[in-house]
Amino acid sequence: MTTETYHPHLIPQDRFIEFITAGKATFTLKSTSTGSWFTYKSEYVEQFGEKKLVIRLLNGSDNESSYTYLCTIKLVNELPMILRERSKISATAKSFVIFDMVFYRLLCRMPFNNLEIWHEGRCRRCGRKLTVPESIEAGVGPECAGRSNMFQL
Repeated sequence: MTTETYHPHLIPQDRFIEFITAGKATFTLKSTSTGSWFTYKSEYVEQFGEKKLVIRLLNGSDNESSYTYLCTIKLVNELPMILRERSKISATAKSFVIFDMVFYRLLCRMPFNNLEIWHEGRCRRCGRKLTVPESIEAGVGPECAGRSNMFQL
């Protein structure tokens, strides 16, 4: 008999893509088999008519400002592509390899047995702190809940 751990900050794997493409999300990918984890921020950006999702990696002690550019997700011929132009983090770094693998696998709806995805208790769309229990569980505030994600895959 397995008992699943429930926590209001856990994001179901089938909602990961929806969560990170909402607009302004902070999330942690944690391996339940090794206990290792990485925290990322995703942010929707539109410049010169081009829409993209910028992913940054937490790599310092200040969890508000110690984020380094990891990659950009763009739609190329309607397919999501991870681009790494100007990233100071190596393509072989564990933090990138994990994000890349989780993103593409969950995009294809292939779940992991040993993965937890956590959010920090802020709205995935606007980044405001969540205080209502239902909003914390959903990872989105009441004003943003009815709006579509900013970056559409």
